[in-house]
Amino acid sequence: MPETIHSGGQRSEFQRLVYTLFQGRPDGKRRSTCVVFTSALPGEGVSHVVREIGLQLAKHQNKRTLIADSAHLESLGTGDLDFIEEAARRASRHRLCMINLSGRDRQEGASSHWLADPQFRQDCLQILGKFFDYILVDCAAISMSATVVSLASLVDGVVLVVQAGRTKRSQIHFAQEFLHLANAKFLGYVLNKRKYPIPEWLHARL
Repeated sequence: MPETIHSGGQRSEFQRLVYTLFQGRPDGKRRSTCVVFTSALPGEGVSHVVREIGLQLAKHQNKRTLIADSAHLESLGTGDLDFIEEAARRASRHRLCMINLSGRDRQEGASSHWLADPQFRQDCLQILGKFFDYILVDCAAISMSATVVSLASLVDGVVLVVQAGRTKRSQIHFAQEFLHLANAKFLGYVLNKRKYPIPEWLHARL
């Protein structure tokens, strides 16, 4: 059953989240893990959550971690495969990196080869997987981008970021059903920006 993790802005919560999502594979095989992070609505804090998780993986797990922007992925074309490999090779010298994978050969107004060709998407992920232990894809909200659907069946899972006190229950249910229809492996929710009120008795002592 998918789990809800409270980020709350606390590093300990992100450490728990990393343990929950990225614990060792039962088959014991070493290969790259790719997880997509998205939300039901824009402005839920997806980029913040992805960066924090990336820091935890790189610093405390000592893993080579790549953060990829979905907008950059959508701009890739067939002529960019060599460019992707070279950029990944250089970046993998660092434990955590965010590299610009924006395609170079796509004309303005042209359709996205990334979105149109499943094999091309798989080839790109395989190239990145040669250099990184973890690939975290920072996606726009489900209502704003088709990248989640394009990656759903190719990645190890999808995490839904939900902002506390903002996203309605119906919107969360719609997003989860959307992911189910896209054949995504739904890993769970991250409840972002949760506030922990200070009790009055404690506040008086501060």
